[in-house]
Amino acid sequence: MTNRVLVDTSVWIEYFRGRDTPETNALDNLLVEDRADLCGPVLTEIIRGVRAGREWELTLAMIHGLEYVECTLDDWLDAGWELNELQRRGITVPLADALIARLAIKSGCELLAVDKHFDHFKAVRRFKRKGRARR
Repeated sequence: MTNRVLVDTSVWIEYFRGRDTPETNALDNLLVEDRADLCGPVLTEIIRGVRAGREWELTLAMIHGLEYVECTLDDWLDAGWELNELQRRGITVPLADALIARLAIKSGCELLAVDKHFDHFKAVRRFKRKGRARR
């Protein structure tokens, strides 16, 4: 079985801006291999930055082709507890990123992200970027 990869907003933003980075090249490969996953917080952040019209239509078509990782009450509770533990150690992480980390862990996905604060979640498996660009 091929491993799935949950892709964080930090990568999608660079991808939609047409930037050529190791992360966007990895996303290109994941899309071709049908291995890129999406979750609610990432979807919401993507939609927040999309313009109406053609950009919206293209984004919506692409989103519908991705696997979606569902969020449950337990995921919210686990993310909240992780945030609580991090805060007690003096570490601040955005709520959305704690939930994204939790969903990656729960679903068994690796996580493709630019943001370094995902490293605070020890159970998160970061995706190792391999391969060349397909753009």
